[in-house]
Amino acid sequence: SMTETCCPQYTIRCDAVNFRASRSQKRVIQACKNFLRTSVPGTPPRIKTHGHTCNGQLQNSVRNTPEAGKENPPKTALAMSKSSKKRDFRRLRKLKKIAAEKGVNWETLTAADFNYKDSFRSLSDRLDDIRSSERFSARLVKISQKSDSEFQRTFTASHELYRNYQVAVHHSEPEDCTAKKYHSFLCNPPFIEEDELGGYHYQYYIDGVLVAVGVLDILPRCISSAYLFYNPDYSS
Repeated sequence: SMTETCCPQYTIRCDAVNFRASRSQKRVIQACKNFLRTSVPGTPPRIKTHGHTCNGQLQNSVRNTPEAGKENPPKTALAMSKSSKKRDFRRLRKLKKIAAEKGVNWETLTAADFNYKDSFRSLSDRLDDIRSSERFSARLVKISQKSDSEFQRTFTASHELYRNYQVAVHHSEPEDCTAKKYHSFLCNPPFIEEDELGGYHYQYYIDGVLVAVGVLDILPRCISSAYLFYNPDYSS
C-alpha cells in the first residue's frame, strides 16, 4: 500500500517550459558542480542538503505537496507586502517593477505574473556548467532488442548498476534482480521499435563510468519519467 512502500506513487506533472528549480534542487546542482571541479576521479561524493548528508533515501519527497486535485493559489502582491520573509520582499520588488512597466496597480498582481523565462535560463545555465565538464557525459539510448544496438552493448553495465541499487536502496534480494527480471521490468516497453517515440534509457557517466540511468518514455506530447537507479556509492 502507499503507506508501506518505499516508493509512493505520486503522479507529478511538470510544465517543462515554466519549470523553476527549488532552492534544494539548486543546492544539489551546485554540489555536483563542486564535485566535478574539485574531487579526485574515482572518489564518490558526499553531498549535503539542509545540513544532512544524503544516504540514498528520498526524504521529505512529498512535503508541502498539495492534495490531489487541489492547487495552492498564487500569493498576491498585497499579501507579500505584509510578509516579513525576504523571499516575499524580493518578489514584491520585482512585481512592482513589472507593474510600472505594464502601467497597472501592483496590488492586483500575483506570483503568477513573474517572468519565469529568466529562471528557466538560470537553470539551463547551471546544467550547462555540468554538461560542459570533461568528466561528465550523458547518453540517450533507445531501448532496442537488436544485438548491435548501443542499448545491448551497455546492457550488462546497466543491469549491474540496477542490481546494486536495488540491493542497497530497496533491500532486495540479489536473486530477485536477475538480468531477466531487469529486462522485463525496465527494458521491454510496449512501443514499436522503429518509431522515434518510445522507451529510452538516459545514461549518466562520470569519468567514463556509468553512475545512473533514467528510464524514460518519450511520447507525442510529453516525456514520462518511469524510473531512476544509480550507484549507491554516490549517495553515501
